Amino acid sequence: MLPAIKAVQEHYGPDQHYQYAQDDDLRSDQRRIASIVGTIAIGLPVIVGALGWYFGNFRDSLSDYYYEVYLAGDIFVGSLIFIGALMTVYRGWAGSVAWLATIAGILSCIVAIFPARGWISATPRWEMLNSLSPHIHGYAALALFLILAFFCLFIFSKVNDGQHLDASDHVQSSKRVRNLIYRASGTIILLSLAAVIAGFWIDEVWAREANLTFWAEAAALIAFGVSWLTHGRIFYTVPLVMDEADKRAAHSA
Repeated sequence: MLPAIKAVQEHYGPDQHYQYAQDDDLRSDQRRIASIVGTIAIGLPVIVGALGWYFGNFRDSLSDYYYEVYLAGDIFVGSLIFIGALMTVYRGWAGSVAWLATIAGILSCIVAIFPARGWISATPRWEMLNSLSPHIHGYAALALFLILAFFCLFIFSKVNDGQHLDASDHVQSSKRVRNLIYRASGTIILLSLAAVIAGFWIDEVWAREANLTFWAEAAALIAFGVSWLTHGRIFYTVPLVMDEADKRAAHSA
């Protein structure tokens, strides 16, 4: 492992004096929050996209559903606000993780509040804010996805010696499987961002006709959702992804 990556993971590693890392009930609550976040993230593009298709107005991007008068606009804004609120109360296993999750939660709310094409208003005093809204929305969305990819690649994949090693000091197979999911999810998020940039740079007309932004955002959100569901151990019935400590806790419950 590269020294820089190791240093980053150590910074976001478990804090033995951190209450949420020590209390089993609090840790269970955090995993429940992660599972809810993951569920909403996966459901958002699926439901909004299905509504757009059903009503014959499939949008170029998820952000454009903000303007729909049927439920799609409400679901888009409400889901992002809900995800943002949950992430701001997610505490993780160290203060550094909690702070990064809080920043991601705030960014999610900003993406929801500031629409991609500004507000529909004829009031002149809103013109400056309207002109800034697309930039605020775009930069906040980019920063949010980068943080989510960072969670997958460097935070969730951290091996905790006290939890993820077996009796022979080898990484448990369940942790290796979860790390594959985390790294695949982080890679998909980054590739989705790269696809949008490359697509519009190569052929903007084709990118819009193919709804490239929508599909890339959907892929990134689903990858984000899968990683948080995995972290939340929602797949507790699949022994392949459960550590021995997880199995004991599930059995006791």
